[in-house]
Amino acid sequence: MHCRSQIADRRSIPMVFSRFAFCNLRFALHFWNQPHRGVLVGLTVMLLVGCDGPPPAIKERVSVVGHASEVVALAYSPDGRTLASRAADSIKVWDASDLKERASLPSDRSDFGTLAISPDGRTLAATLVGRGVVAWDLASHEEREVFRVKPASDTQSGSAEAFGWGLAYSPDGSMLAGPSEDRTSPASILVWTLANREATGLGPPSSPATHLAFTPDNRSLIAKGMEGRIKVWDVESKAERTSIATNTSYLTAISVSPDGKSVASSGPDRYLRLWSVASGVEVGKLKGHMKAILGIAFHPDGRHVVTGDSAGTIFLWDLKSRRAIAQFKGHQGKVWAVAFRPDGQEMATAGEDRHIRLWNVAGAIKTYGR
Repeated sequence: MHCRSQIADRRSIPMVFSRFAFCNLRFALHFWNQPHRGVLVGLTVMLLVGCDGPPPAIKERVSVVGHASEVVALAYSPDGRTLASRAADSIKVWDASDLKERASLPSDRSDFGTLAISPDGRTLAATLVGRGVVAWDLASHEEREVFRVKPASDTQSGSAEAFGWGLAYSPDGSMLAGPSEDRTSPASILVWTLANREATGLGPPSSPATHLAFTPDNRSLIAKGMEGRIKVWDVESKAERTSIATNTSYLTAISVSPDGKSVASSGPDRYLRLWSVASGVEVGKLKGHMKAILGIAFHPDGRHVVTGDSAGTIFLWDLKSRRAIAQFKGHQGKVWAVAFRPDGQEMATAGEDRHIRLWNVAGAIKTYGR
């Protein structure tokens, strides 16, 4: 059958067939019609394969064995000069430039926990099972105060798994949010007004809050529990603004964008998902990890995200191109904690191998970002 060289009508129907790791496989079906007969006279099938391959590997700048047990949390001071780390054996304070230890503080022997440094850089806070939220002076390393998370009359022992370990300062430094261990309270989150130390409760006790973050305007608190939902609360009215159903049975990690408009999350399906805080709608889904993602952090520029997984793989993602532009190799085993220095030049990572590692992020973005 003869086909005319000048095609009168050509319609292309692109179909995404598969997306695996860093490769895109697409099929395109092309149809040619002869208008005077109105019949299909030709069919061409094209297989388009675009594969970037794994992103380039970056070596750490500094690495130290930070603890006697796996490291589960990291936090930078606002000026980027101090880094705090947490493990079951201790909480440590480091010089962020060379990882020289400045102080070692008591932990609670728990494999779960987080850290928060106040916006003025003066206070380090941590949730300690059996004590509450403990705050230390970051300069003298002396204990400053304890915020009770349950009534003094409650003498029953608890656990981080039962009550959560999320902790966050509001950007203006006026509030501190943490878990509630009050079995008689209808709230799972406590928000302290630091001017008078008064606490108010947020959220039903349906699930322990394992991650907390305020939005930049200080008006909303974003919480991740053990189930597969992310909830956004109005701090003043205590009303739930948004409940994001993430299509997974549980969440392993979340991070809030610097502008407070997006949340990145991960679950057992190994996807990095992006959500709108306002609408709760999924706005992006990125795949590259072969194991579960355990740590997520937005870069201060809001255009990049770092993820660490249970096999020690760390990727830096460009959110515009939706691809991993760099891979950071060095960790053995689970990567629990990832954190960017506030200026975005470096990041710190830590996990099961007890190492704390520093990486040059700015160089990776400049070299491999497109």
